[in-house]
Amino acid sequence: MKSFRISNKFLKIALGIVLFLILVVAVMLLLNLLDANRNTNDVPVTPVNSSEIYIDGTAYKLKPDIETIMFIGTDKYDNEEIENNSFRNDSQNDFNLLVVIDNAQKKVTPILINRDTMTDVQTYSVSGKKSGMAYVQIALAHTYGTGNSDSCVNVTEAVSNLLYGVNIDHYAAISLDAITILNDAVGGVELTLLDDLTSIDSSMVEGTQMTLQGKQAEYYIRSRYGLPDSTNENRMQRQKQYISEWIKIAKQMINNDSLSVEDTVLKIDEYLTTDMSTSLFSKISEKISEYEQEQIIELVGNTSVVNNHIQFEADDSVIKEIVIDNFYIPVQMDK
Repeated sequence: MKSFRISNKFLKIALGIVLFLILVVAVMLLLNLLDANRNTNDVPVTPVNSSEIYIDGTAYKLKPDIETIMFIGTDKYDNEEIENNSFRNDSQNDFNLLVVIDNAQKKVTPILINRDTMTDVQTYSVSGKKSGMAYVQIALAHTYGTGNSDSCVNVTEAVSNLLYGVNIDHYAAISLDAITILNDAVGGVELTLLDDLTSIDSSMVEGTQMTLQGKQAEYYIRSRYGLPDSTNENRMQRQKQYISEWIKIAKQMINNDSLSVEDTVLKIDEYLTTDMSTSLFSKISEKISEYEQEQIIELVGNTSVVNNHIQFEADDSVIKEIVIDNFYIPVQMDK
């Protein structure tokens, strides 16, 4: 595992890291039922990350100076069949946020991908040999591999498959256990509860304004089953609300020098896996802090339950539009 350390001179830059790590952690999903139904049918994927492509008869070329980082939130599920030292593990990529940095326009666009999204995922045998592509929930991509860098790479490839083969430069993964650290680092997050969670915590009544402390933050952004509305879409609304409020508090505390960014980053360091060096992470974080922040883009589509497993089929026309808008520009034809 590659990890980073932030020195004093990088404190302000580290704000960018922390803000995006909260995007990763705050919207992680808890699905303990996924003893996944894996379909082993091979489905070919046609990449479109060449310098020039044609979509619906129109020629496009890649935007200049685009960087992409895959932020991954992992959570464990119980599977007694997992063997030690095998190329299968028990950590799913429950949260998937692709951050597109447009250096030419100086803007940052986050693309949020539902963990139940169906796409082509590379599978591996327990000995590490490729065993074909499977059309499954994207959350299963991380389970193929040792749970370290190889699993993260498999996630980036699955996201690339979903988004017509766009290039993904780097990844940063963080485990579920860091949620309470980030929440308590800002003294808790005050908000009005959008759902009734009294089945988990008797004080968490819908419509109540309260400051989430410790495990309450996990309950609010992770809980799904047993609630009046157990859909992933409903949970994502709570998660986005939490993210927004956390960022407001963190920014204010850092401006007042009342939040130790360095201390917070060091506390979550052990939960991180990334292919980025300290220098690169700092440069990217500085851009994230300085560039214009676009609204989070979400894929739209249809949710269904197949063999007791939730499946989200993203609208292909929406995926195509997202890819074109964020990665390509029309080619100007000579008259």
